[in-house]
Amino acid sequence: MSSPRFGRRGAVTWVVAAAAALTAGTLDAQAWVAPHKEGTVALLYQHTKVRDHVFSDGQSLDVGHILTQAMSLDFDYGVTDRLSLSASVPFVTARYRGPVPHVHPGGATVDDGRYHGGLQDFHLDARYGALDLPVAITPFVAITLPMRSYESFGHASIGVDLREAQAGVNFGAIRSTLYVQGRYAYGVSERVIGRRRTRSNLDAELGWFATPRVRVFAFGLGQLTHDGLEIRTGLRGLTTEELPHHDRLARANLIDIGAGLALAITSSTEITASALTNVAGVNIHAAHYALTVGASWSFGAPPGHQAPLPSAR
Repeated sequence: MSSPRFGRRGAVTWVVAAAAALTAGTLDAQAWVAPHKEGTVALLYQHTKVRDHVFSDGQSLDVGHILTQAMSLDFDYGVTDRLSLSASVPFVTARYRGPVPHVHPGGATVDDGRYHGGLQDFHLDARYGALDLPVAITPFVAITLPMRSYESFGHASIGVDLREAQAGVNFGAIRSTLYVQGRYAYGVSERVIGRRRTRSNLDAELGWFATPRVRVFAFGLGQLTHDGLEIRTGLRGLTTEELPHHDRLARANLIDIGAGLALAITSSTEITASALTNVAGVNIHAAHYALTVGASWSFGAPPGHQAPLPSAR
């Protein structure tokens, strides 16, 4: 079960440490908890381009392009050998250029061709390591809280400005130089105009430790919304009450796929890069591409401890 180049516990440490290095737009799984009093701080940047809007009938139309730039500071810490806490703080800015901006009745809009942004949603989760090896089973609970009230009506809105609670389970396994990890999450958002949207997310990642310092990985992200609004071309059928909330309440389903590379610079520092694209979905702004680069720094390891490369999430 162990790699010929480094031990299985080292591989687990590597996977744990880089889980914070690629948060936005990549796999969110964290199958292993951080060791007691050890942690990781990560900084990442993501550039996303949306070219097509996909409607409820599956029709995909180019009705203008959205560019989003995001920076996120992530923190993961092992409270005990079984319990880890993770938090993230993102700053997001977005721009829409196209013929059909979303405009409030008074004329206000974020779809004016300029970038609009700010702090987005604070995310906190707690993971419990119920089982470690040979197969990791890690239940979790999480909460997402908008850090301020921001505009959610517009192609260039930076989010949906909703509180959400999630619960689910992470899972993973390591075999020699290969690993797999994934995550199922069920989320419940706050009510908007008397409606509440719920969703399931299922993500998975397959990785290969090419060397003790180089890792390559591929991942898939899926979302199934259990209720919500159907978004038809031209936003037909939406009431005046539903229109400004259609992105917040959309029955958004999607499948994204991607791949990436991670490189350990030192025993405690790693850089990562990944790219993804949307391959299926309805009621969404489909990502033509999302490019993510990040760096993570681990701390708290005993002197002389060699922490191999971590895994992206």
